[in-house]
Amino acid sequence: MIIYAVNINSGGGQVLLDAVIKNKDFGEVTKLFIDERSKSKYEGIEVHKIKPSLWSRYAAEYELQKYCRSNPNQQVLFFGNLPPVFKISANCSLFLQNAYLLKTINLPKPIKQKIRYIYERAIFYTFTKKRINEVFVQTKWMKENLKTAYKGLISVKKVYPILPKTPDFKQEIKDPKILVITGPEPHKNLNKLKEALETIRENITIRVVTSSPIHLKNPRINLEVIQSASRVEIFELYNSSTHLVALSDFESFCLPLYEAKHFKLKIIAPIKGYITKEVYPDYIIENILPIEIAKTLVQAIYEFKTGGSLNG
Repeated sequence: MIIYAVNINSGGGQVLLDAVIKNKDFGEVTKLFIDERSKSKYEGIEVHKIKPSLWSRYAAEYELQKYCRSNPNQQVLFFGNLPPVFKISANCSLFLQNAYLLKTINLPKPIKQKIRYIYERAIFYTFTKKRINEVFVQTKWMKENLKTAYKGLISVKKVYPILPKTPDFKQEIKDPKILVITGPEPHKNLNKLKEALETIRENITIRVVTSSPIHLKNPRINLEVIQSASRVEIFELYNSSTHLVALSDFESFCLPLYEAKHFKLKIIAPIKGYITKEVYPDYIIENILPIEIAKTLVQAIYEFKTGGSLNG
């Protein structure tokens, strides 16, 4: 099995890729093409580090094309959303994890991101039909929206939720601590969370894992911002937290929800397409508005401290 993952270097995509390789979900991996910025280490695999530029990625794809032409009967998994532009003489499958490639999802407002996704959607639609034998996604929501977005011209063979292995431990926690694992993208609603926290008049401890700096004026909020964390550090955060907040408008697959459930955290989230019965929220945010977020956080903290219901 060859994995072509030249736009994977960090975050959830890196975690899922490492799990696929370690768990051998799609078979034994012998060759890997990956972004040179990735810090993951792979033993026993021929690794090709690719510079994060369009031309370097096309050059890597051309190299893959030549290899498969000289070595027939290869299995190639394109991991990280985009199919090959060049024709690859192999059994090619694609793992789609970015919901922005669905035409049913509104494009982000920043002009650079908008141009990028217009280009990637064109590549995805044009070449998935021509080059890919099988498409995999992680949720039924992604499968249904992919079918709707491209009018059935691109279909999913299998819904394949990838769950990285997590350690089994959970310590007793007396004081409530809220954990948020998010990003700066507009659909993650980090700004709405910040607005909500400014209005809260209860003492709350909240840790936010994000690449963006956060500054609050509210003295009642004990805020810790973690801009970089290893997987071990993430596990420690789960283990020392009581609640996880998820606020995204959409996700192809929200890994923190599944990991939080594993660590027995209470989940605070809206009902969206990425919410499945396995990670159904303990506290539902009816609308992703600052006032609703704040109300739900206060309710969750109150009930943790008292064991009773804020609503009687």
